[in-house]
Amino acid sequence: MGSAKGTITRNIQVSSDYPFVSLASMIAPSPDWFIAINSKNLRSGNNAINNGWRTSFTVDVFP
Repeated sequence: MGSAKGTITRNIQVSSDYPFVSLASMIAPSPDWFIAINSKNLRSGNNAINNGWRTSFTVDVFP
């Protein structure tokens, strides 16, 4: 099985009321293959750094 790296560089707006993100993406060429992330918390839990928000994160996903 091969692997590939990708980066999502969209600006999204979050708040302390809505700190989670979910996403799904098709794996071309098949519309039946996809990856998804459900309810990733964008808060780091450490309020001393960046007011408790993650500046970036990496998630390994599998089809």
